Amino acid sequence: MKQKILWCGLSLLLVVALLLGLALVACGPKEEEPTTPTEPTTPTKPAEPGKEEPKYGGTLTLHFFTLPGPGNPDPAEEVWPGPLYAFPVLEQFKVCDYETYGPRGNGEFGFEAHKMAPLKYYKGALAESWEVSPDEVIFHIRPGIHWAAAGREHIMESREYTAEDFAFNVNRLLEGTSGGGLRAADFVLSAYAKDKYTCVVETKKFYPEWWWVLGGGQVTGHIPPEVVEAGADDFDNLIGTGPFILTECVPGSHFRYRANPDYWRTTPVDGKEYRMPFVDELVMPLIGDLSTAVAAIRTGRLDVHMRILPTDMESLDKSCPGLKQYPGNGGNHVVIYLRTDEEPLNNRDVRRALLQGTDHVAIHKAVLLMGENYAWPIHPAAPGHVPLDKLPPETRELMTYNPEKARQMLADAGYPNGFTMEMHTATRPDWLGVAEMVAGMWEQDLNVKVEIKAHEPVAFHALLFGSEGNYTHSAVAHIQPTLVPYTALSSSFCDSSANRSRYSNPNFDKLYLDAVSTLDSDEAASKLEKLFIMGLEDAPYIPIGMGSWYVRWWPWVKNYWGESQSTGYMPPVESMWVDQDMRTSMGY
Repeated sequence: MKQKILWCGLSLLLVVALLLGLALVACGPKEEEPTTPTEPTTPTKPAEPGKEEPKYGGTLTLHFFTLPGPGNPDPAEEVWPGPLYAFPVLEQFKVCDYETYGPRGNGEFGFEAHKMAPLKYYKGALAESWEVSPDEVIFHIRPGIHWAAAGREHIMESREYTAEDFAFNVNRLLEGTSGGGLRAADFVLSAYAKDKYTCVVETKKFYPEWWWVLGGGQVTGHIPPEVVEAGADDFDNLIGTGPFILTECVPGSHFRYRANPDYWRTTPVDGKEYRMPFVDELVMPLIGDLSTAVAAIRTGRLDVHMRILPTDMESLDKSCPGLKQYPGNGGNHVVIYLRTDEEPLNNRDVRRALLQGTDHVAIHKAVLLMGENYAWPIHPAAPGHVPLDKLPPETRELMTYNPEKARQMLADAGYPNGFTMEMHTATRPDWLGVAEMVAGMWEQDLNVKVEIKAHEPVAFHALLFGSEGNYTHSAVAHIQPTLVPYTALSSSFCDSSANRSRYSNPNFDKLYLDAVSTLDSDEAASKLEKLFIMGLEDAPYIPIGMGSWYVRWWPWVKNYWGESQSTGYMPPVESMWVDQDMRTSMGY
């Protein structure tokens, strides 16, 4: 099954484009009523399955989304979709605590995208606990966890995971592509093993999201040094501590995994602890066509489909009324970047006029169809998010569509007759649909004529990231991740390659640095809220909303409530079991 990496040059654009996974309508009717963004509502908790004894054995077949593949499994290199197919095998020092806080627990957090989850929604995994101070972060490694090297003895023998392994992965992350966030945070010096079960990460200062960047964000897991020596970019060499062991990688077809018999985690079911995983085998098909993937869940060839678009829901409900469902999202917010370093968009009042002259609620409804339309730049579940009804009146007014007021604002800013500009985007239906609706709205209401320039993915990536890229006098319809607060704010508003609006505000930078260095969590949250408001008021971005979809699964998949993520991008496949008797009784 030797599988070398076929496309290391895959662009970050394609990564985030495929993550969103939408193929939607380009335009829609204009709302008649005034449109103001709405606060997200907590999804309805799916009906809990009846109490029953878990069943071991069988195969779970799960499709995530339509992707080329397979990418690079090396956690330090972040070549998508390699991390997705590596996560059944690899683990991080933490794991989402879906049993306590998810839909199967108290329902406080949906785990649609763990990159928006505060630390309180995690629990220890490879590290059972930690201690944080400005000088160091001490990780207490969980004894008794082993690298599952069965079948790969030519690389290493199975052995216990130790603090040396933890330090190795942190130091390697500091040098790798996936460690960009860790380096940008600029607080880690190095990591070393104090003893077999204690790893010390030496730091320059306190950093509030240490747990996020030290974990490599959402794309990295820990691998042993022996795998790096053998070649970490080869799926054939993949060894981890996770619930599954990779047994087969067939390009263009599927990934196949078998249960790790020595996996360490358990899960409670009706008050009793059970070892995981429950299934003997996990299969992740590589389905290259959206309609084919929908047909696969319809016919029962898939047990779980993680990305059903709203446009496919009605037909599935009619043909497969027994399918369970739960909403999901990838944590990416569609925005319009406004170049703040070029005329006329360097004029704050012009940008504010464009923001108020954009009916983003109607655009979100027409193009993205469902999801949260007020979740940027900080998600409502995270500290720093300011609810709509708590915004200052002038800020809330900016977020409320008012073309008459916007026209007057443009006139007051020196553009009574509007102006002409460009808007760049990629040739994918959702982003292009947003660009077209925004352009039509601005021309009709504000006399701002927008020339849309749609690019193929590679060319669009060069535009945004390449040295030759220059979208002067223009805007871009794209996505920005809704990440944990400090990472989200620093990447979009501070001196970062992800700050594609070229926004620069010394007052924002000063307050951000003050917030980062604040140890008291309540005081820090207050400062984050001020940054949230400042980011909206200065309008370097026009937020449209988050795309969303549904997770659909057959009722014979038990102990699953629709969580999209557990470790990295992977849903909690380790806790699901398959009731084969029910499957047979349903005719599949």
